[in-house]
Amino acid sequence: VSSLKGKIVVFTGKLSTMTRAEAQAAAEKAGATVTKAVSGKTDILVDAGSGDSNKSLDGAAKGLEVWTEEQFVAAIKGEDKKKAPVAKPSKPTAKKTVEAKDDEEEDADEPPKKAAKTE
Repeated sequence: VSSLKGKIVVFTGKLSTMTRAEAQAAAEKAGATVTKAVSGKTDILVDAGSGDSNKSLDGAAKGLEVWTEEQFVAAIKGEDKKKAPVAKPSKPTAKKTVEAKDDEEEDADEPPKKAAKTE
């Protein structure tokens, strides 16, 4: 029985061994449902990136099972995913959100605001 059967899976990062469409098809063939966003229903986050994407941080904060690409490939090949290198779950860090970074970048284009004069 596949370790993906009945699981809800989300991918993040650039996969090196297959395209995202191929990974999604393989996961679905193994009995998983693939979604694009992490939610409370997500079971497995396959992190093919550096581990600091918004999806990775959100998944870690929610306590999801985080797999490396190697673990995912082992699972779809029917191998024991525990034989593949195990990714340590990343802990959420106090990183700025994308929105906060965007706001800072927008502010950088504006001249500094002058303090209001008081009488």
